[in-house]
Amino acid sequence: MDAQSIIQNFIRSMPGSSEHQAPQQKLFTTLQDLLTPATTVAWIDTASEHTLDQLMQYLPTNLPALFRDDEEEDEEEGGKPQQISPTQKKELIKRVLRSPQFAQSLASLTFALRDGGLPSIGEALNVPLQHGGYMRRGGVPLGGGEAVEAFLNGVKEVAERGPPGEDEMDTE
Repeated sequence: MDAQSIIQNFIRSMPGSSEHQAPQQKLFTTLQDLLTPATTVAWIDTASEHTLDQLMQYLPTNLPALFRDDEEEDEEEGGKPQQISPTQKKELIKRVLRSPQFAQSLASLTFALRDGGLPSIGEALNVPLQHGGYMRRGGVPLGGGEAVEAFLNGVKEVAERGPPGEDEMDTE
């Protein structure tokens, strides 16, 4: 870029510039900023055993086996792996929350939401979204910070409702 275009870009970026500017996207936080290890690990420390069991169901089934010590593997009865204690569950979940893979997953999900994936992500995760994750008038998915905010509002709604009752669960 030459000096003149740099100066013009600077002038356009100043508040009160007389030239028309493209509307700015709404800024909103990222999932990584909200779900930091400091906040998530502190929450795990106070989690009930029921909550720990719910979280464990989303982890690969071989993770608890990797977490157990070799000594504990020798104590298996009849080839059945022993259950891990609540303390071990907390430690395992904390390891996951501190892992670079978890941070990368949060960044990827934030990017997907901001880049127009809100409707399909909301549908896949059963997260209720206002207007189905689309702009009010049209079939254009929300994007940018508005999409992340809409996703978090939907997650909040699910959390406030609590787990589905037995009468709401599918019986097949």
